[in-house]
Amino acid sequence: MLWLLAGSAAGGLIFVIFDRMLNAKGGYLRKAATAISYLSNRRKKQITQMLERLGDIEFIRSIPPEQVHSLIDFVRPVTFQPGEKLFDMGDVGDRLYFLEEGDIGLSENGEEFKTLHAGEVLGEIALVTGAPRTANAIAKTRTIAFELLKADFDRLRRLSPDLDAAIIRITNQRLEDLQDRRIETTQAAQHWASAAKNNIGHMGVPTQEEIHEAAKEHGGAPMSIWLGTVLDSIPESFVLGG
Repeated sequence: MLWLLAGSAAGGLIFVIFDRMLNAKGGYLRKAATAISYLSNRRKKQITQMLERLGDIEFIRSIPPEQVHSLIDFVRPVTFQPGEKLFDMGDVGDRLYFLEEGDIGLSENGEEFKTLHAGEVLGEIALVTGAPRTANAIAKTRTIAFELLKADFDRLRRLSPDLDAAIIRITNQRLEDLQDRRIETTQAAQHWASAAKNNIGHMGVPTQEEIHEAAKEHGGAPMSIWLGTVLDSIPESFVLGG
């Protein structure tokens, strides 16, 4: 009896192992039932893994779980190496990124002004407003993100009011930050220019060398200087007829 049970268990185990091996090679297509079962289980596993990864992103967690499921069909994982460019300032916005891992540096005119980290969203301003990219985006470290194309993004906004509200909230905050930064940059430039103007008075005093060179340029300078001295000595009231 024990031998029979052991044999049955061993036979069942061998069947499962060989069944999985065959399925991995496409054997699940041998019957409609096995094909549906295999593909269904694989799909559920993929969805579970994707949900676990998306759950690490703070922005995604602000969306109800039942609406996140619709997101899974549209996003795809992408990887960027350190120094790799995601987009340039002025580019047309055709996609956004949910950052799962890594850091992205944002820069304008060669100056980095912000670093985005895992859990944040990148590229939403151009997609929501239709305006060109407002900054350059470059991976500072190896970065893994979920990419969402604009056409799918627009479709999801219609399907998910919570996603739409969340993305608009982030966009408004980013636009306010952008405006504040540009105001600060303008004020800093004006302050620098004002300080530079204040120093012009000190810079305007000619050097001895400049005076000497000017004298050499004008051969009749001695007579002109004497006449100028006489003119300067005439009382102002006399000149004005007072």
